[in-house]
Amino acid sequence: MTNKPGKMKALRGARTPTDDEVQKALGERIRHIRERKGYSQRDLAVACGLSLAGLQQIEYGNANPSLDTLIGLSKGLETTIHKMLQGID
Repeated sequence: MTNKPGKMKALRGARTPTDDEVQKALGERIRHIRERKGYSQRDLAVACGLSLAGLQQIEYGNANPSLDTLIGLSKGLETTIHKMLQGID
């Protein structure tokens, strides 16, 4: 499942998304950026100092990454935290 802009817009409707919805949307965004850059989960996990299982939990929306983890992911993905979170309200 790819992260399409329309999916993010759906979260920006009249209601405030739940924490679980935001977590899932963030995980999808991270996976989308990783795949677009051609990185494997293992490569990104190593680059960010995460375990493979930890990265998988974030991508599946089952873990809430800390700010330090988001910083590491943004560096590993060669992007900004702003771009990772853009459109996820």
